[in-house]
Amino acid sequence: MKKYLRLVCNVCNRQVDKLVDNTRVTPDKCTITLNCLGRLFPIEYRSDAQITTSVESGVVDWYPRGTTLTTAGVQEAALVDTSTGSLQQLVLAVKLPADPGNVHATVTLNARSDRPKEFKQYTFRREATFTTISGIEDGAEKKLLKFTAWGPDPDIVEVYLNGEKLEIGTDPENFQVDDGTPSTPAPSNTISFNSIISPVGVYPVDVIVSKAAAVPGINLVFERNQDDPNRLSLGAWENVSAIQFFEGAWENYYLFTCDIASTIALTKDSIVYPVGTILVDSTVVGLDAAKFLLAKKPFTQIDRYTNLSVPLDTLGADRDYLKYHSVDGVLTLEVTETSIESNFPVGKLIKFNPETTIKTPVEGDEAIELDGTTVVGPDR
Repeated sequence: MKKYLRLVCNVCNRQVDKLVDNTRVTPDKCTITLNCLGRLFPIEYRSDAQITTSVESGVVDWYPRGTTLTTAGVQEAALVDTSTGSLQQLVLAVKLPADPGNVHATVTLNARSDRPKEFKQYTFRREATFTTISGIEDGAEKKLLKFTAWGPDPDIVEVYLNGEKLEIGTDPENFQVDDGTPSTPAPSNTISFNSIISPVGVYPVDVIVSKAAAVPGINLVFERNQDDPNRLSLGAWENVSAIQFFEGAWENYYLFTCDIASTIALTKDSIVYPVGTILVDSTVVGLDAAKFLLAKKPFTQIDRYTNLSVPLDTLGADRDYLKYHSVDGVLTLEVTETSIESNFPVGKLIKFNPETTIKTPVEGDEAIELDGTTVVGPDR
């Protein structure tokens, strides 16, 4: 005798396999979809139970009363303010063989908008063998597939076959589109697969058409830290000429500062990240020889983070980046918390002038303080 009975709901059309129980009566109310008013009807007896898929999209599974439904969401990246002073100073430390003197350093940044990119999605479903996709989609909107993948303002065409993203190219597993050349195998507004596609069941084909996002180059200029009494009280790193990090030996990193509050190079709601190399006057320095330094409010001499820094060569467009946006009504440059690395031993400072001990209370700030991952010793 088969142990399971497959049931289907006459409203939500979803199926479920249940153990056959001949000793008690089971209500026929739908217990598959939350708040569904349908009834369950038997389809067939089965030897084993299987996980059945939902026919309707966007429905919520039934769950018992008294329980709470929890859904997993995408967690936004935690961001940390890069400001080290009242002028929103961004401090750059560059490893150099000697003090470069009163020069400036230029960091080239690429940028992308933080706002969602506009796109059109076309959905096709194929049961028989096919080699091309074109025409009116099978989706509810019945849109006509249109795109131009060449010329001065080309579209980006992405193709997903049965949920798997394909790459454009000439290999058997790739696809091609009209690239504006006479030899292209694909007519206009057509996706041409390089191999015959033979579906097993129904294969969905999703085509996403969007515009290429412009990636402008931004030059952010940093001035070499100087012994300037007028700036001494404006930021945590103003009195520091260089910081030494231990990299097998103590290496000198000379400090440069850019006042983000007065720069016009950055655009609101943009994500930026360094590319290429750094130009210190006429000297070219790699990104792996540069770090951003951090501090916390109120940006006094004791608020420097000598045990933390942000290596420039780890920043990019996706996971770790800089974000220029409004925070509490103020345009602020922040960095992802995951890009911050611990320095051990802690950096040693080379100052312009000796600093006296702060003997009066300094009003603190409720901002989150950063901790390194290295435990130096026990608390006492």
